[in-house]
Amino acid sequence: MKKNVVIFAPILIGLLIFIFLLSFSLKNTHLVDLNYYLGFVWRAPLYLIVLSALFSGVVISLLTCLVPIIKQRQSLTKLRAELNALKPDAQHFN
Repeated sequence: MKKNVVIFAPILIGLLIFIFLLSFSLKNTHLVDLNYYLGFVWRAPLYLIVLSALFSGVVISLLTCLVPIIKQRQSLTKLRAELNALKPDAQHFN
């Protein structure tokens, strides 16, 4: 029973998010102007502008988390190498 829940829970959550985004998109189809610098204007449906802002925020957040993760992995690799180097010495104490 528990195995079925583990399999179907992500599918159900993904389906609910898809239905929410689809209904959001269908209700916000009117065009809006997004004004940038130097007179550049992006004219697009409201849902597209909101979802692109959300997507770009997620990408920027993931990229900022990437640097500490890489540093931690390098540190972990170094510590594992040190541990493996010390294991033969620890055999003498047993």
